[in-house]
Amino acid sequence: MIKLAGAAVVLAAATLAGFHQASLLARRPREIGDLIAALSRLQTDVGYGVTPLPDALRGAAGSAREPVSGLLRAVADELGRPDGRTAAECWEAVWTKGWALTSMKRNELDHLLALGPTLGVSDRSDQTRHLALTIHRLQADEREANEIRGRYEKMWRSLGVLSGALAVILLY
Repeated sequence: MIKLAGAAVVLAAATLAGFHQASLLARRPREIGDLIAALSRLQTDVGYGVTPLPDALRGAAGSAREPVSGLLRAVADELGRPDGRTAAECWEAVWTKGWALTSMKRNELDHLLALGPTLGVSDRSDQTRHLALTIHRLQADEREANEIRGRYEKMWRSLGVLSGALAVILLY
């Protein structure tokens, strides 16, 4: 009886590990898509709405889901503090600190960190151009993430179940 319970626990743990890896693969393209939508909204607000950057960031946060919306709100809150930090410093600090909350890869972070120094410093046309470039790069990353998801998501699920079954067979 105890052996059977142990086998069930091993099988369940391996299955959950496989499903967790598959969910990480599924979350990455969704989060990149949220980031693209938020940056598009930011681009519109900066370029056409002539909205101050903290307000534009809060508006962009409203068009995304967590964790992207929380990170954008955090940047807006950092900009509102009277400590004299630039927009680029606030942008970099929030994204590097909060990156662990996302399922995205280092490549997407590099795109965002490259965008930071142009926010709030240059004129509207330059900022919108940099936002468009970042969006274009993120769209390429989103296509790649969807390809990886399609290729490996089912494999991770199956691998979890099968490795659990193999462990149970070897332990008996």
